[in-house]
Amino acid sequence: MLRHFLHDERIASAEETNEYVEAAFRTHSEKLHGLSGWLYEKTLGHPYFLAFICRELLACTQGSAPESPEHLWPHVFQQLERNKFRLDLAQVPERELELLQTLAGAQRDEINPRHFIPAFQYAHFARLTAKGLLIRTGRGRYKLYHPLFREFLRQTK
Repeated sequence: MLRHFLHDERIASAEETNEYVEAAFRTHSEKLHGLSGWLYEKTLGHPYFLAFICRELLACTQGSAPESPEHLWPHVFQQLERNKFRLDLAQVPERELELLQTLAGAQRDEINPRHFIPAFQYAHFARLTAKGLLIRTGRGRYKLYHPLFREFLRQTK
């Protein structure tokens, strides 16, 4: 289940997240239910983020389940920033980065490009979607690919 899950692009349910956490920390205990819920809240079941955060937590706690994952979150998020989000933005032109930061600061999760024209062109939305940084949720609706990416963009303004 664990190997299959990591290579699957679908989002994990809360129950699957719990199964993954038990496998990653090689234990089954009541303490893990709280950790599993915390991880699901952070990752929304996204396989990459779930695996990355578990790996970082294991490294911080030398292989055991953390008593307080929230206490370790600043370090984990810093690693996520360094190893994922900075790489995501490495090939993004400055104008498209401005668009991403503008979208991150918006009050709504879903955005209609016409609200950002003429400041940004529709082509910017298409290129960012092709790079996987935006998701087209419907006709004329886009969102950032994950709330953790949104949080990163808000912090780097």
